[in-house]
Amino acid sequence: MRGSANLIAGIIFIAILATLIFPLFQSFMNSSSKLTVNMNQLVGNAVSRVNKAVDLTLYSDGTLEIDNTGSLNEYLAYLIVNSTGSILFVPLSINGTSFLSQFNPTFSGGSSLSQNFALLPPGSSIVMRFPTYNYIPIAVTTLDGSIIYVHQASYSYLLNQNLNGISYLLNPVTFFTSNLEDEIKSGKISLDENLIATPTSSFVQNLSGGVYRLNSLTTNISYPLVLYQECDNATVSIMLNLTGNIINGFQPEWESNPNRNASNPVFNMLITGAIASPLDSKSGYFNVSSVGCSFNITYGNSGWTPTSSSSNFAFILANWLSGSSNPWRIKIEGLNATNIAIKYYTYNSYSNSYFYIWHNGTQSIGKYYYGGVDEQIYTSSNLPNMINVPQTTIIIQGVASSIKFYNTNTSLANKPSTYDPYLIIADTDGNGYPELIFTTEDFSFSHSVQGGGSNKPRVFTIADTYSSGDSIPPGKSAQAQYVAVDYTTVPLEMILTQVPINGTQYLGVDVVASLYFHDSIYGQNVLSTITATDRGLLSIMLLDVNNSYSVVSSKNFTYQDLASLESCYPPSTTSFSINVVLPVPYFPHLYEVAVAFWDPYIYDSETGTNNDEVTLGVEFIGFQLYSR
Repeated sequence: MRGSANLIAGIIFIAILATLIFPLFQSFMNSSSKLTVNMNQLVGNAVSRVNKAVDLTLYSDGTLEIDNTGSLNEYLAYLIVNSTGSILFVPLSINGTSFLSQFNPTFSGGSSLSQNFALLPPGSSIVMRFPTYNYIPIAVTTLDGSIIYVHQASYSYLLNQNLNGISYLLNPVTFFTSNLEDEIKSGKISLDENLIATPTSSFVQNLSGGVYRLNSLTTNISYPLVLYQECDNATVSIMLNLTGNIINGFQPEWESNPNRNASNPVFNMLITGAIASPLDSKSGYFNVSSVGCSFNITYGNSGWTPTSSSSNFAFILANWLSGSSNPWRIKIEGLNATNIAIKYYTYNSYSNSYFYIWHNGTQSIGKYYYGGVDEQIYTSSNLPNMINVPQTTIIIQGVASSIKFYNTNTSLANKPSTYDPYLIIADTDGNGYPELIFTTEDFSFSHSVQGGGSNKPRVFTIADTYSSGDSIPPGKSAQAQYVAVDYTTVPLEMILTQVPINGTQYLGVDVVASLYFHDSIYGQNVLSTITATDRGLLSIMLLDVNNSYSVVSSKNFTYQDLASLESCYPPSTTSFSINVVLPVPYFPHLYEVAVAFWDPYIYDSETGTNNDEVTLGVEFIGFQLYSR
């Protein structure tokens, strides 16, 4: 009797489904017009949800996989597809072959199309491909009245499931690679690859936006940072004192290798500098040896001097180290160091003195700011006081997979660079998760204090300018000896492409990220140095894929939001997390989460303010989906 009852119920359901759907689909097939039938009206109450051992997984590349994970045959009747807002019921049978063919279905494990249904034996599967967003698979129906909905990609962690639907916690985007290009190839993210390309002089000529650098406060002309030299698989030997910053961390590939030698770490390092000097006023060198890229530079009575057998670039680098050129950047990746040590000076406010600490081996990871800064600051008693931060010492011996040298090209006026010289991926805190680090800070901070007496104007010192206490009154621009004022015109926007979010399935997305922040503004008189505190530095967005990736909801983090999380000098910054809930429009479009960061601050020559150089680190980004 139960079998007869089930059979009768199935026949009744099929009759209802055929009565409701087939005329509409037949009309679609005859007229080639899209159905505009509300799915809830058609199937919301006409069928019951029945547990089935059928899985429908939609991957980020548009591949739909239908699997029978049970022990019985399953019989599929219709594929339900969203076609730019219209709902289509495509027969999963020979009758629907002409329409199904555009999805390139492949059958395995004995699955096949019959006259009236698709047979899905245990362990079999059907794979279809939806290369564009014109068609979005939603569900399939079975002959006995079940609806099985599509869920997003198998790497999602099932957080909660109930009668109202499913919520997923997505595996977070992490940065276990030294190159963002590898992240793009993995399918985790997408971005404008022009913004992270190697900035050769020929490449940046065609860029319309990116990162600009002023190297003069009087002319207000910007020039791009470009790659002057790259040496691969290079033996390096470096010993010098640096006026500048260092970011050093474990290489992501080494850290993610389960067979790594913990006693022999591999590092990624970014050095930003204006000038270098020898240790103890006598010993200093910068030696590189690789195929087609070898030079030796030592410090002697006449300063930094290459050996006669060195390459032409050696003379250029010696000029940089001597401080007679524009500030430079050096990126070292895959440094397998036999010796690495950084001597860093920090300030003790109680004794009003500096002391230094040697960081050796694994202890050398971290962020080292403003070694060698010589700034004039007025104290609370309105008496001038010089802050002299001793230079940071670097000692390196080892082999690097790559070492890149960047400096400004002054023949390319008002052209931008890419983000490449300003990015490095490294684990700087040793917690096992590398950070994607963006920094425009080079070698000095900025501050503002009142001069002595009523006739002394407030004095501004501009970040990343240096000339033995370079002080510039408001409204009075002056040419410092070294200038590296960076700012951006186009954000670096990373779209998290692991899972497109269907607006008809999900009502919200909860984005979680771990970050850190540091900037160049020193002292208590912040609002005198930077008046535009409401400029955004970081944005979490939801983009409409079907509408040219337009932003439909977002949360911007401004300087005012982030400044309280760090101290410029003495440098202090800790990781922090953000949690942003973005609503998903109830509309049959696909949406994706994006994260963008940039440096919107450029020096204002009229007021002498609003040049803030920043460092922003992104450790991971994940999000949770809430179903409707």
